[in-house]
Amino acid sequence: MTTSADDIDWFGLGQVLCEARDAGGFTHESVAQELCLSKKQIRALECGSFAPSPGDTVRSWCARRYPIVRS
Repeated sequence: MTTSADDIDWFGLGQVLCEARDAGGFTHESVAQELCLSKKQIRALECGSFAPSPGDTVRSWCARRYPIVRS
């Protein structure tokens, strides 16, 4: 089953990513470097807004590539 980007709870996902980053001891800087994004974009992703991104496709890609999720 596929999920549309419109169906994703971005705020909830952002909270999960933030908690996992903190628990793993990762910094905004290290995650930004891993994903080739800015710290501002990482903070926005964790807040659920990700306004600095070009769209939901990029936001979905970033969430899947988050280092904590893959470990």
